[in-house]
Amino acid sequence: MRYGDVAVGMSTSGRSSNVARGLAAAGRCGARTIALVGAEPGAVGGAAELCLTFTTPDTARVQELHLAVLHAACAYIDDHLGRG
Repeated sequence: MRYGDVAVGMSTSGRSSNVARGLAAAGRCGARTIALVGAEPGAVGGAAELCLTFTTPDTARVQELHLAVLHAACAYIDDHLGRG
């Protein structure tokens, strides 16, 4: 990781210590950090500059929403930065 990179961490519970530590390390390197979490941001949400919280109690729904956000972000990047 280096300045200007973007790191995305995902955790349904918001409590994954590995994800939180990864986001914190990326932030120290100058990367922008984004967390995708479930109803409780926890340590993962606290380690990120931007935290997207999905409040459904259904773990599978949270994970599906995480994937939908990632797909939308990839489509946006393709559309605005070009393909290739």
